[in-house]
Amino acid sequence: MGQASIDAIPNNIKVSLTIETNGSTLQEAKNKNDQKINNFIETLLRKDFKRENIQTLNYNFIPYQYYSSLKDKDGNISQVLINGYKVIHNVIVEIKFSDPQYIDTVLDQAIENDAKGISI
Repeated sequence: MGQASIDAIPNNIKVSLTIETNGSTLQEAKNKNDQKINNFIETLLRKDFKRENIQTLNYNFIPYQYYSSLKDKDGNISQVLINGYKVIHNVIVEIKFSDPQYIDTVLDQAIENDAKGISI
């Protein structure tokens, strides 16, 4: 069995990031998240990024749940209550390898918009 290797320069760099927001209602958490994502994208577009290079990877919402300690008429205490929501929006930005200076722009904007989980 033979072996081979190839040295190549990548064509693109992908930066992925997560923007999370919280709210007492799902609508509030979503509105906060939309505002941060839109600000992030609009800033990149003003700095000559192409919209097709900025994509949503996934979008989730998670209710904050807790169990009530109040007993119902049958003595059960397992009632689940929701006291807020988290919205998680994962975005990926593709940058041409020939334009590495754009990485700093993406990172700066990600940090300005409270992004978490940034990876290159």
